[in-house]
Amino acid sequence: MNILLVRFSALGDVVLTTGPLRTFINQQTNIKVDFLTSSLGAEILQGHLDIDQLIVVEKGSGLFTLMNQYRKLKKYDVVIDLQGNFKSYLLKLFLRARFYHIEKQSRERRLFAKTKKGRELLQKHVTEKYYQVFQKAFELKEVETEILRPSLFAKPIIYQPTEFDFSKAVIIHPYASQKNKVWPYFTELIDQLLQKKTPVVVIGESDQSLALPESPLLRDFTNKTCLNEMKAIISSGKVLLTTDSGPMHIGIAVNKPTIAFFGPTTKEFGFYPVFKNTQVIENNDLPCRPCHVHGGNTCPLTHFNCMKTLTVDQVLKVLS
Repeated sequence: MNILLVRFSALGDVVLTTGPLRTFINQQTNIKVDFLTSSLGAEILQGHLDIDQLIVVEKGSGLFTLMNQYRKLKKYDVVIDLQGNFKSYLLKLFLRARFYHIEKQSRERRLFAKTKKGRELLQKHVTEKYYQVFQKAFELKEVETEILRPSLFAKPIIYQPTEFDFSKAVIIHPYASQKNKVWPYFTELIDQLLQKKTPVVVIGESDQSLALPESPLLRDFTNKTCLNEMKAIISSGKVLLTTDSGPMHIGIAVNKPTIAFFGPTTKEFGFYPVFKNTQVIENNDLPCRPCHVHGGNTCPLTHFNCMKTLTVDQVLKVLS
């Protein structure tokens, strides 16, 4: 049986497909799974053993380019659509297959962010929602969320004894696609970690890099790595400290202790790290949380307390 799995973006969403896919594969025989994704998704999934072929749809492809690419797809028996947008629905015009689509609950999430109502409707992690789509298509057993943990292979960094020891380092990803997700005290935290002789590695992409001190205990790889290099760095470190972002999910997928800041977003949106060896730093006493489904770039109440009230001392205690 030929199956087409569809998830174009974003990075974290693509990573989170790997647990449900593996759980599905473990319960089936005589199947091949191709994955339709973006170039970013293909980079992070390259060499994944559960995927027979990666098919790339370039970001920004026009309608005619997209339709021409879809015409060339081989025959599939089942399409598992974990994207649920126009690009994925368009496949129905070109493939005579059984289609199963994710229920994204976009309306429910927006309503909850605006009114704080409907919490009871938003209790499932994204991996559970993905797995439910597989369950619609196949007879699959119920599993615990931990079984759906994402999984990526990463080669650890090999270093000489005289070189920087990644295995003792706190790996810090201080950036995010939405400004409200960025904790404002990363620089102060890094200063204190260096004073404590703790190695630090900074990773990620940003147009506004941190102002970091010079130190033999610090490596700044901001805008200097590809995804697979970032994955290797995370895998090699002692612990990952990160914003609510794609690298957070990579840390979980390579089974690295992962600590994440959550401010404008909450667990009801489905991306909360609920797996073993993960921890969240957040302020649960603020009635304004959540304020935006994706985080947003400005605080609606202008105080930004969801992040400003999370102190450096609090983080140091979690890291100790």
